[in-house]
Amino acid sequence: MKSDCLVAKTGATEEAEKEGFQKVVGTHIKALRKEKKWSQEKLAQEVSINDKYVYDIESGSKCMSIWLLVKLAKALDADVNDLLYGSGDKMAK
Repeated sequence: MKSDCLVAKTGATEEAEKEGFQKVVGTHIKALRKEKKWSQEKLAQEVSINDKYVYDIESGSKCMSIWLLVKLAKALDADVNDLLYGSGDKMAK
């Protein structure tokens, strides 16, 4: 029974980390969008998605595909790393 609790606890921690990362990425996307002085609707049009989905991505409540991440980076004239890590604080490899 203890191992089941450990698995559940690990899963919950992993889910929290995932949600935290989604929020960070969403914040980076929002900052780049605002630099271009674009609305969520404009960004949605540029990448052919619904503006509600842009809101959900920026707020960290929705995941996105790698393909959409690439499309967003291109639309925002940014590198995928800028979306993942921020334009001023790229993670060292």
